[in-house]
Formats: sequence, structure tokens, C-alpha cells
Amino acid sequence: MQGPVGCLFLLVGLSIVVTFLFFLESRQTTILAIGLAVFLLGVVLVRGGGGIVGAWMAALGFGSSIAAAMSLAGANAAWIYWSVAVVLVIIGFAIAASSGGVSPGFFRSQSARSNCRIGFFRPFNAEYSAEAKNLLFPMLSGYGSVYFVADESFDEADFDGLWSKDYEALPGLVGGHRYTNEEWQRQVATNLDSLDIAVVDISVPSTSVIWEIKQCYDRLPSHRIVFVVSAAALSIQVPLDVQDESMQRAVSEHIMPILEGLSALEANPTTKPIMLVYAPVVEGQVWLANALFQAMSNIVAIETGATPAG
Repeated sequence: MQGPVGCLFLLVGLSIVVTFLFFLESRQTTILAIGLAVFLLGVVLVRGGGGIVGAWMAALGFGSSIAAAMSLAGANAAWIYWSVAVVLVIIGFAIAASSGGVSPGFFRSQSARSNCRIGFFRPFNAEYSAEAKNLLFPMLSGYGSVYFVADESFDEADFDGLWSKDYEALPGLVGGHRYTNEEWQRQVATNLDSLDIAVVDISVPSTSVIWEIKQCYDRLPSHRIVFVVSAAALSIQVPLDVQDESMQRAVSEHIMPILEGLSALEANPTTKPIMLVYAPVVEGQVWLANALFQAMSNIVAIETGATPAG
């Protein structure tokens, strides 16, 4: 993925040179305004799942803005523009050739890291804490660092199950963050800005969970939000067949109040929500592992433009 990121730097450098050679003259202010508008539009498209087109627009708009700003600042010599462009080209090649570049699919991530950051939002309910601790967190940690809010029921849950043997040694699991009721909403909104993917357990569709989901939709593209729900909350048996009518009916009935709550908060998903069902029995755990892999693969496919969001 380093290659596309390096290409963006090349595009910025190219845009600076082309703007200087053909468009600047006495129209620096107009070029600056247009460049910034194109850059912002590109960023919005990228965050909305627009893929490579949005990234190209952002790079070209950013380059023309830099050229116009340099001209307004009094930089008239051609060598200055060429020097800046050459530096950007060198940076682009360096990123493309490195093994530690950033992924263009996650522009919300800090460039200092390449690991995916997954925020897990869960109900503070003892009935589902053990499954979160022994099933969901170990699985999610295979895809990146997992961030969550701990509570007493989570801390007191025993290690048990197929995935919990090496739980404490999992490299992707970061210690839980605990907040007061006053801090909770502010911290959730703040932390979402540094996450790449949000996974929400909707086993208990409370108003707090609906509020958290709304914050996710406000800050992340819809295709990067994944719902999970316990089979116990749906009153169904092991979820072995996603096409089973009884399972589909149970899922639809469970998610309906959440969608209605989101609509009341004016948060309407632009894509159909992905919902995975989990169960503590071995068959249910294997089913979830396969479904989670498909969900994460789908996110990657959309981010790289292989599959359109929808």
C-alpha cells in the first residue's frame, strides 16, 4: 500500500510545477481559493469512501494551493518551486520504497503508525462481558489494536473458552480505559477521531449504545462500522446459516429500534449496516471468525476501490 501513498506526494509536486508554469501569473488568490476547495472536497470524498479519486483531488488541490501561497508570499524564482517539487518527489519515492509507510485507506490514522486502530463499544452488562473478554477481543486483536472502556463486570469475568488461552499476551490488546459518567460522552467523541474501525456490540440496544453509534457515523465512513450481537439476545440457536429465515427475522427485529433511534438523531447510514452474530459454543465462535474475516476483507476492498461502498 506504500506505492499509492508515494504517488500522492508525486502528484502534489507535479501540481506545484504545473500551477507555477501555466496558471499563476496574477491570479494567485483565485488559484489559492480553488486549490483549497478542491483539496477539501477530496478529503471529504476520501473519508466518505470515495477511494483513489478523492485522494487524487486532494493531492492536486493541495499542490496548487502551495504554489499559490508561495507566490503570494513573494516567491518568484522558478528554482524555488522546482526545489519544493523535487523534495516532494524524493519523499514520495522514499515512502513507496519503505516497509513502514502509511495506508492510503486510513487517512484518519496518524502517519507514525501503520497498525489499524479498532474501537470496541460494548454494553456494560455482565451477561455479555465474558463473551467480549474471551471471544470478541481476542478475535479483533488479530486485525489491529483494540481500544475499549472497561467496567467491573469485564474485569471480573473469568478467562475461558477457545480463544482465551493466551489472552493476556495478545500484542494487539490495549488496556481498557475507564471514565466517569461525566467524562464518557466527551471521551467517546474525542477517541473516535483517532480510530479506523468501530465495532459495536448491540446486544443491549440502549439509548447510550444508540448515541455511541451515532457518534461513529458522524466520524467514520459507514462501511467501517460493524455491529455484533449475541445469539442469546436474539433468542436463536447457533448462527450457522446467514440465509436462515428465522435468523434474518430475529436480526431485523433486534436492529429495528436502533435504526429508529439513529433516524431520530438524524444519523442515517449510507450503507447497509454489517451485523455479525456470535455465540460462546465452538460452532458459533468459528462462524464468527469466518464472518469477521469477510467483514474486514470487505472494508479493505472498499478502501482500495476494488468494491464500491453500498
